[in-house]
Amino acid sequence: MKKEHIEILNLKSIDPLAVAETITGKDYKTDEGTTWMGLAIQMQKSKEMQWLLQSIGDTSYGMKTADYINAVSKFGFEIIYSEEFSHDGNNNTMYVMWLNDLSILLKFDTYGENVNSGDFYYNWSPNGSRDRLTSSGHFLFEKTDNHQGLYNKDFTPFFIPNYPKRIEWESGMPYEQWKALSKPVEEEMTKLYNAATLDGKRQVWVGGHDCREALITNIKALFENGVFLKEWKECPFSWLTNYYDHKDSNARYPFTSHYDKTRKIISQFPIHVQNAIGQYRP
Repeated sequence: MKKEHIEILNLKSIDPLAVAETITGKDYKTDEGTTWMGLAIQMQKSKEMQWLLQSIGDTSYGMKTADYINAVSKFGFEIIYSEEFSHDGNNNTMYVMWLNDLSILLKFDTYGENVNSGDFYYNWSPNGSRDRLTSSGHFLFEKTDNHQGLYNKDFTPFFIPNYPKRIEWESGMPYEQWKALSKPVEEEMTKLYNAATLDGKRQVWVGGHDCREALITNIKALFENGVFLKEWKECPFSWLTNYYDHKDSNARYPFTSHYDKTRKIISQFPIHVQNAIGQYRP
C-alpha cells in the first residue's frame, strides 16, 4: 500500500479524546481542559485528513456531489440507479453506484450541493487479521453446520469433518456442570477451526463502510489484505432508501415499506449487478 494511504489509515485510527487523556492524565468526562484539548486535536486531525485525502483524489467529508461522483467514477464506480427527493426545501438525490471489478455497491444521499450520508457494501475474505480494515458487518455463518462459515479457495463451502456440537444447556442443569461439560468441547472446536484456517480455509466478511471519508483508501486496504467476492454470499444492507424515507411516519418496524422499496430498486439494477448481489434478504 502506498505511504499516503497508510498515513490516512493511521490518522483515521487516532482517538483525539484518548490522546488528550494520555497527555493530561485526566478523564475528559470530568475535566473540561481535557475535553477542550481533545476538540483541538480533533480539529487538527480533520485538517490533516482533508489535505491528505485531497492530495490523492480520495473522498472526504463535505464534498460537493459533482466532485464526489467524479472521484469515485475515476476509481471505476458507475451509477446504476438514482432518485430525487425533497427535504427542508432542497431538491436532493439518492445515488446507487457499482464497482464491477470488486462487486462493491455504493449508496449515498445528497443534501443541497453536498454528499450527505451513505455507505458502501461488499463481501470480502481476509488473508489474515481484519484489524483496522473492516467497519460494520459480521462473518458469515453457514447454518448447515455447527461452525462459523469456512470456504475453500474457490469459495465453495467447507465443513470441518467430525466437528463437535455444542453442549446444550438443559433445564435444571447447574451452570457449573454445563460449563465443565462445554469446556473440552469448545477447546476441540477451537483446535479444529484454527487448524482449518491454517490449512488455507477462508472466512467471509459481510460488511459495509461509511462512504464519505477515505472511500478509495478503505477499498484499497481491503483489496491488498483480502479477496472481494464477485458473487455475494449474503446481502450486507438492510435496505436502500433515501434520508427522507425515514421521516415517513409509516416507515417504522417492521420496516415493510423499506423492504418493498428496496426490492423495487434492485429490480431496476442491471442484470449482472442483480446476479452478483444475489438474493435480497431483509
